[in-house]
Amino acid sequence: MHPYVAVPATLALGWRAYSRDSLTPAGLVVALLTAVVHAIHPWSVFFALLVVFFLTGTAVTKVKHDVKARLTLSSSGSSGGEGRRTHIQVLANSLVASIFILLHYRQLLAREKSGDANRGCWSYGSDLLVIGIVGNYAAVAADTFSSELGILSKSRPRLLTSWNFRQVPPGTNGGITFWGTMAGFLGASTIALTSVVLLPFCPVGPTSWSGKLLGENQPGLASGNGWGLQEKAAWVLAVTICGGLGSLLDSALGGWFQASVVDSRTGKVIEGNGGTKVLLSGSHMKKDGNGSRRVESGAGFLDNNAVNILMAATMSVGGMATPQMLKQAAGNVPMQLPVRLSRGLQSWKTSFAMAPTLKTSASSEIRKAIDDVTVDTNKIPGCVLVVVNKDGKTLFEHASGRKGADTQAPMTLDSIFWIASCTKMIAGIAVMQLIEQGKLSLDDADKIEDLCPELKTIRILKNVNERGEPEFVEKKNRITMRMLLTHTAGFGYAFFNENIRQWGQPFGCDEFSGHENDILGQPLLFEPGTRWEYGVGIDWAGTVVERISGMSLNDYFQKNIFQPLGIENISFFPSAEMKTNLAHMHQRDANGKLRERDHLLRRPLIVDGEDRAKTYNSAGAGCFSRPAEYCGQ
Repeated sequence: MHPYVAVPATLALGWRAYSRDSLTPAGLVVALLTAVVHAIHPWSVFFALLVVFFLTGTAVTKVKHDVKARLTLSSSGSSGGEGRRTHIQVLANSLVASIFILLHYRQLLAREKSGDANRGCWSYGSDLLVIGIVGNYAAVAADTFSSELGILSKSRPRLLTSWNFRQVPPGTNGGITFWGTMAGFLGASTIALTSVVLLPFCPVGPTSWSGKLLGENQPGLASGNGWGLQEKAAWVLAVTICGGLGSLLDSALGGWFQASVVDSRTGKVIEGNGGTKVLLSGSHMKKDGNGSRRVESGAGFLDNNAVNILMAATMSVGGMATPQMLKQAAGNVPMQLPVRLSRGLQSWKTSFAMAPTLKTSASSEIRKAIDDVTVDTNKIPGCVLVVVNKDGKTLFEHASGRKGADTQAPMTLDSIFWIASCTKMIAGIAVMQLIEQGKLSLDDADKIEDLCPELKTIRILKNVNERGEPEFVEKKNRITMRMLLTHTAGFGYAFFNENIRQWGQPFGCDEFSGHENDILGQPLLFEPGTRWEYGVGIDWAGTVVERISGMSLNDYFQKNIFQPLGIENISFFPSAEMKTNLAHMHQRDANGKLRERDHLLRRPLIVDGEDRAKTYNSAGAGCFSRPAEYCGQ
């Protein structure tokens, strides 16, 4: 938050509290320190939440203050009602939020150092601390509205924690009324509306294809990370409900653990000064000389301040945990069903629907167009085309021609192809699995450097001078998983980038050699996070998967992706049967004649045993597959 806004705003709040005598001296000091913590965060929303809570809380406290004062008594012997708030009461409402704000500020600083471009906005489904901070203020605002306005209800409150929901005097801890509860939801809504206006949501809008890989700027409810109208409406509703439930939780905790002491002569609840306990003796109460006090409810373990901070902490942490639990539950349900049963249910469901298919005439035209090309082996010797819809339903499949220009073996739907960069999508799935499990994060540069310390010291290749000597500079930004997945980490490919080719001389640099140094030994080409270039970033992402799982990438794919889906013919190391069906590789000579050649990714096809273990599993281009199985059949 800008100092020229934060400083006068903080001083104005302090002066207001001082001039209206609403805080004790210690309470004023703690309130100012709390305001400073909220103001140092670069987002203004948290300071605004503090201001809204303070102003609305003060306003509802003053509503019919004289009436409320007559409904309760003070433990000092005077009439009831809210007096000056102490430093303990200030902390009870804002301590949890202040801690989370400092932690979130630290997160933002770490992202700034790593060069994360999304530091300035809040992505859908990220930064759970933001949920905790807003949830804290929604809960304490709801509790304030509920207690200050609910006591004015014409209906007598009922004890939430009693088995028969019995009536109790106004001001009893755990006593609730319908209108008091509604007032709590109203208080929570003021926080929800303030947050939806001021939070720096990442917007929904057009983006590059690389951004779409991770759902950037796509609606959050459509598995993206952008906030549209639907997402914001859902946010307001969720925050309001969270706050209202916080008020009910506060009533429950107060009813169980905080003693409500009643003056036997007047039947009014006695309130402790500054939210402290009313003096009790034994396990329940302290009678005065006339034995005029009795315990209406509660065990007396906690005072009002302890109940408030316990409630605020519970709702903040619960608010942060709820999205993760819902996501995990949603993600685990399908995996609990055997694969065959799941497929059977899907087939049964879709058999009653009109499955979209290509018209017969369209299928015939596509088939003829393919056959017309493959009849001339100098054009395309063979082709397999598989078309599926978004639900995985096959719309069209056709195999045409031969497996190679110099063979009569026909191309079939079971032919195996080196799928090259199509491997990248599978690697992305593996990374996202680990993120869902909480083992990785898209923007945690510390984790990436712990797993791959090479990325901490890697340098940027500026050029290769006339003597063939490479010239390097140190990088400034740290590399994150998001950068590796979106080709913005600074890497390239030797077959595209002249600088890398010159750097590799005189030995050369071959990303398809099967040796990890040809990929992991490459330098950066530009500052991480500053631009895009197609390169070996996803190979590094695959290396991260290997190091965090303790498995080869091939073993990880098989166990966690292919086997659960019943896929048998995708692998970094084709089986003997897959090799038999392998499509041949070709290149054109100087005269344009198409000729067969040695396979570009030859090593995985010929190694076995220890040599296989030493062969690099390239997440960027290493898999072989039957086309139909890659499409989900």
